[in-house]
Amino acid sequence: MGIVSASGSRILDGTSPTLGLLQHEIGLGNERRSNLTTTILDLIDSENIQLKESTMLKICHKIDLELDRNEATVRRYEKTISQLSRRNDYWKSIALQGRGDVAANNTFEPSD
Repeated sequence: MGIVSASGSRILDGTSPTLGLLQHEIGLGNERRSNLTTTILDLIDSENIQLKESTMLKICHKIDLELDRNEATVRRYEKTISQLSRRNDYWKSIALQGRGDVAANNTFEPSD
C-alpha cells in the first residue's frame, strides 16, 4: 500500500510517509536514480545493511554530484575537440589550396 500525495500521485511503497512525500516533491524517486546509484544501493542492501533514510539520500546526492561533474567535464572535452577539429579542417583546406604562405593577420577564430 502506498501513500497518495496532495496531487493524487502514488508514492513508492516501503518508504516512510515523510521520505516518500519528500522524494515525490523534489523528484528523488527511484525513477530518477542513476544506474550507478541503484547498483550501489542494491549492493549495500544485499549485505543486509540498513541505512537511515538521511544516509541513503546523502549517498544518492554525493553520487549524483560526481556524475554531474563528470558529465560537465565530458562536455568541455567534446567542445574542445570540436574546436580543434574545425581548426584542423581550416588548415587542411589551406594546405589543399596550395597556399603555404598565409598572411600574418589571417588567424583562425572559433565560432563558439
